[in-house]
Amino acid sequence: MNTHPLLLVALCCALPSVAPAASVIVNEINAGGASMPGDWFEVVVVGNGTAGSTVDMRGWSFRVDNNGTTNTGFFTLSNASYWSAVQAGTILTFHEDNTAAGGLDTGINIVDNFATAGWAHTNIYVGDSTYVNTSAVGYDGSFPMDEKNSQVAILDSFSTLVFGPSGEGQVGYAGSGVSATEIFKLEADPSPLITLTSQYNDGSTSTFGAPNEWSGGASRQSFAAFVVPEPSAFTLAALGLTGLLRRRR
Repeated sequence: MNTHPLLLVALCCALPSVAPAASVIVNEINAGGASMPGDWFEVVVVGNGTAGSTVDMRGWSFRVDNNGTTNTGFFTLSNASYWSAVQAGTILTFHEDNTAAGGLDTGINIVDNFATAGWAHTNIYVGDSTYVNTSAVGYDGSFPMDEKNSQVAILDSFSTLVFGPSGEGQVGYAGSGVSATEIFKLEADPSPLITLTSQYNDGSTSTFGAPNEWSGGASRQSFAAFVVPEPSAFTLAALGLTGLLRRRR
């Protein structure tokens, strides 16, 4: 049966649009009174949802909205080699202050649990010019993060919105209001299926740089989908033998 081209166009337009899966998602936003002080937020790199997948985050930007005002803070990642292939399962925290100012200095893979639990933690001090383009247009490393509807948006190197704005007051938020002693957090396992309508809530327990906890610690995020086992001694020996045979040839 032949289908008229105009009918095909009509059918295509009638189909519901599906938002593309996000490769990086918002995981936690500090409102000022949690166990880790200062202005910071946390995202998780989920890649395509499979272990070992990576995301090229060079030139990506993060926008902070606060108290009804858009873009109260903005910074862009540098072209450092680390950003070229950030592994799925990486928990990225971005802190306004360094350790001397009461925050935390940059640390790459401070914790590395990829082989056992599927996650690692990297912290970025946003004034660190190695990992943040502090000379980029619009750079503002002094973003406010508090209980006044703080929200975070993630944009790729083409300024296309990847995820967000996510925070109190958005469609997925299930809480009654983030107070000055709470954090905004995702209460679900991280994956590309997470959207703004996923289960976001507030709570007094922060797990800064580690999987989120809720229900008094009874529930915890699982990063099992991102576990990349370390090669066994047998595998390493086999690879070494293969390399030896190739050299002899």
